[in-house]
Amino acid sequence: MIRCRFRDSEPVSDSPRTDSRFRFQYPFDFLDLGEGARLWLVEAGATGTVRIKVKMADAVSLARLHGAEAVDVALGQAALYGRFAEGDLASFLAAAPRRDHHSASEDHSLQGGTSAWKGFGT
Repeated sequence: MIRCRFRDSEPVSDSPRTDSRFRFQYPFDFLDLGEGARLWLVEAGATGTVRIKVKMADAVSLARLHGAEAVDVALGQAALYGRFAEGDLASFLAAAPRRDHHSASEDHSLQGGTSAWKGFGT
């Protein structure tokens, strides 16, 4: 069955699995991110968060860029702290510690070198 939400809008499918406005399988792609996504959805619904579908689509898009595990952790943190506004998930992702940790060893120094100082004469 197809129905119109607004008088001048395009018909919207009643299918619970696919929403043509978003390029993901609603809500399954979102829930496949992990337990953090499930927790976020429950908490967002409990607090009356608006535009949940849009935020879920953003999370799926961010998972394609940053990886599902990082987004799932960020969603779990957002749920625990009650952060459901637009841009909150991206803030949690930006604040996450980086995985590529650089450290000095016997074979490699973190020093960039001194070749830039060659141009300075005495």
